[in-house]
Amino acid sequence: MFWYVVVVVGLVGGVVLLLWRRRRRLRRPKKKKLPAAAAIREEEEEVFDIETGLMLVPATPPPNLRRRGSPTFWEEGGNASSTRGVASPLMRPIPTFKSPVVVTPPPPKHHEELSRSEVTICERIGGGAFGSVYRGSFRGTEVAVKVVGTTVEAAMLSKLRHPNICLFMGSLRLDGGYGIVTEFVRRGSLWDVLREPDLEWPLWRQAKVAADIARGLAYLHAHAPPVVHRDVKSPNVLCDFGFRVKLCDVGLAKEHDDLRMTAGCGTPQWMSPECLAGRPYGPKADVYSFAVVLYEIVTRRCPYDDDDVGGGGKGAGGVALAVQVVQSGLRPDLGGAACPPDLRRLITAAWAFDPARRPDIHDAIPLLDHLAGGVSRGT
Repeated sequence: MFWYVVVVVGLVGGVVLLLWRRRRRLRRPKKKKLPAAAAIREEEEEVFDIETGLMLVPATPPPNLRRRGSPTFWEEGGNASSTRGVASPLMRPIPTFKSPVVVTPPPPKHHEELSRSEVTICERIGGGAFGSVYRGSFRGTEVAVKVVGTTVEAAMLSKLRHPNICLFMGSLRLDGGYGIVTEFVRRGSLWDVLREPDLEWPLWRQAKVAADIARGLAYLHAHAPPVVHRDVKSPNVLCDFGFRVKLCDVGLAKEHDDLRMTAGCGTPQWMSPECLAGRPYGPKADVYSFAVVLYEIVTRRCPYDDDDVGGGGKGAGGVALAVQVVQSGLRPDLGGAACPPDLRRLITAAWAFDPARRPDIHDAIPLLDHLAGGVSRGT
C-alpha cells in the first residue's frame, strides 16, 4: 500500500512539473533575428550627445543599405527615424550649430549710375564754384542735374536719406564730368523765397522753416563719424510751396581758407571763425552757419548788408569780412529785429567764437518747434 501511494504521488508531481515547464516556455517571447543590414542601421544611426553638444554620425555608410531609387539616411532627402543615447564605436563626433558661425557681410552697395539715355538735360537754372545746375527729366520726373568734375558728392549723397535732405536719385557720366541727379524743388532756394515781395512770413512759419533746417543738420551730425555740411547758407536751403525745406549741396569738400564767392551772398558771410582762419573744425561749424541763416530768416536781410531785402545787396567783401569776424568778433546786427528773447539768445549762442560754447544742433529743435506751435500748419 505504501509503495502504491509513492508511485501515484510521483506520477502526479511529474505531470504538474511538465505542465508548468510547458506553460513557462509558451509565455517566453520568441527571439527574432534582425537582418544584418537592419542591425547595422539600428546600431549606427545619428546620436545627439546632450552633455557634449555634439552630433554623432557614422564614419561611413553601412553596406547593403543604399537602394537605388530610395534615399537613405545619409543621402539628400533621407530621414533618421530614431536616436540612441549611446554612440557606436563606428561613430565620429562633428560640431553642431552650437559652435559660433562667422557670417561675412555683403560688400557695400555703391550708388546707382544712371543711363545717359534716361536723363534729359534742359536749361541752366543756377551754379557756382562747384558746378552748374540744370533742370532736367528722368523717367518722366522733373529733376535737377548738377554737373561736377568728380563723384565725391554722389558717393556722399548715396548714403543719406532724410525728409530734410534733397533726395539723391543717381549719377551719370557726361563728357568731361559727372551729373548728380536729385529731386527738383520748384519754388527755389530760401534766399529767393526771402526776397519774394508778397511773402507772408509770420513767426510760426519762420520757426517751422528753421526747425526743418535743424533736423536735416541733426541727421548729418548723428552719423559716425559726423557728416559736416560745410556750406550751410540760404542759397543751399531749398523750399517748396508748402514751406517744406531740404538741404542741398551736402558733402562738398571745401578748403577752410577758401574765400571765393558763390551765387548770391558770398560763402564767407556764413563761415565760422575757425573755418575762415583755417583751423580744424567739426559739426559746430555748421551750428555757426545755422545761426547766420536764422538771422536771415528773422530779418530777411543778407548778413553784413545795410541794404534792405528788396535791394538784394551784395554784402561785405570776403577777405575784409574774414578778418573782422575772426579778429574783431564781428557778427550780423540783429538790431531791432522782431525776434523773441529765447530765439535771440539761441542765435547769439550759436554764433559764439568758441565752438565749445555753441549748442548742439539738436538742442535748437525743441525751442523752434515750440515757436512753430508744435505742429505743422501748412501754408
